[in-house]
Amino acid sequence: MLNSHGKILYIGKAKHLDQRLRSYLTLPSTISSKQHALISQIAHINYVITADETEALLLEEKLIKAHRPRYNVSLRDDKVYPFIHLSDTPFPSFQLYRGTQKRTGRYFGPYPIVNAARDTLQLLQKLFLIRSCRDSQFRNRSRPCLQHQIQRCSAPCVGLCSPQHYAQAVQQALWFLEGKNQTIIDDLAQKMQAAADHLAFEEAAHYRDQIRQLQKISSQHSTPQSPNLDNLLHPASPLTSLDTLNNWYQERFTALHHFLCSHPTLALSESQRAQLPPHLNHIDCFDVSHFQGQATVAVCVTFGQTGPQTAAYRRYNISDTTPGDDNAALAAALSRHYQHSQHLPDLLLIDGGLPQLNTAHHISQRLSLSIPLIIGIAKGPQRRPGLETLFLNNGFFQLPADSPILHLLQRIRDEAHRFAIHSHRKKLAKLKRTSILQNIPGIGPQRRKRLLNHFGGLQGVLTARIEDLMHVPGINRHLATQIYEFKNHYLL
Repeated sequence: MLNSHGKILYIGKAKHLDQRLRSYLTLPSTISSKQHALISQIAHINYVITADETEALLLEEKLIKAHRPRYNVSLRDDKVYPFIHLSDTPFPSFQLYRGTQKRTGRYFGPYPIVNAARDTLQLLQKLFLIRSCRDSQFRNRSRPCLQHQIQRCSAPCVGLCSPQHYAQAVQQALWFLEGKNQTIIDDLAQKMQAAADHLAFEEAAHYRDQIRQLQKISSQHSTPQSPNLDNLLHPASPLTSLDTLNNWYQERFTALHHFLCSHPTLALSESQRAQLPPHLNHIDCFDVSHFQGQATVAVCVTFGQTGPQTAAYRRYNISDTTPGDDNAALAAALSRHYQHSQHLPDLLLIDGGLPQLNTAHHISQRLSLSIPLIIGIAKGPQRRPGLETLFLNNGFFQLPADSPILHLLQRIRDEAHRFAIHSHRKKLAKLKRTSILQNIPGIGPQRRKRLLNHFGGLQGVLTARIEDLMHVPGINRHLATQIYEFKNHYLL
């Protein structure tokens, strides 16, 4: 936010920019004097779209420290996010470092989450046996430390590792921090083969174990490129209106359409390509949410080239399916949504894998829906973003973690997930505030109150016999039988 002279007044971040700006335009009586003073000076609003919340956090911190706006209080002090520092010594070490970058050496980061930096340091020690001690400790060691005994350090302090071998380990650690895992694996494979050729099988086994650990890490972690914050500080074209956000969606809708029409990975038939419209304008996404089969809710969110179309969002309470059966709940929601709908999507996105995709195809065929393409998006290992698998009726494929098309599908999937969880929690909270006795025909507020008072609570009612229930004033044998049968069905 800038004043009429171009001076920055405030720097912030928001997942939903329109909601954040709307909060500043509320009634004057509901905002603080600080906000009122800020709003009275705003002349321009510029914004930058980042790839994720972590990049937004880093950019906000760097901009606030660079410009120190008057109305920003947080992040103006000298506290900074930690870096990983590689010292410039004959046997360098990796250390967690905060503060100004005055020490010689290389810096990696910053890390908004300090535990992520610590985890990275532990991986460097485990994979490459890089020392973690301070330089003063390193110079005064006379025997290997505990880190060497648990195979977390190669003990260069006492000469158990030559400078050449240690330098190679440091180089591999640098490749690891730069995301070049395959380069390390290729290098280790050559060393393993050379060791085996010289009958040094123990050394070859060590290289083999390193390769296996790296392959496991590579399969579980995506390594996005670090954002260039210096470029983001001075965007080439200032973003001054919400039209830019619309352009973000339009560009990705166009890229997705081009990908679907021409990419050989999909192997779509000619009839499927012919059914695709000239432009993608309508994408629906379905998701199901429940807690151990209770309060099952299915939702549909709609996106267009201007972003989410919240007026078209729909939620469906699912009660006539087997509790916990996601496929049955999805089938019920799809049937109810499209049975009488005149607005079919250009692309139907399903949050799930092959079983959910098959369910969507079955409902589409049963209702004779003319939906050009149905795609299932399944979360990757350990639910890590960037590792999603996309399913089609003729196979599956993956997109790079930095693909704009994947970012669009993730955005739609995440919005469906958010709406489903919100609807489910709302329904679950309502159920928790509702007594099961309210569902028994003939039991109104007065009789319910008498039952609870007579038995001392709901648990007493649930364990009572028919004869016990008949002792409550206003409860005859017919009502007692109804209550008894209902509670037995509830307890099953």
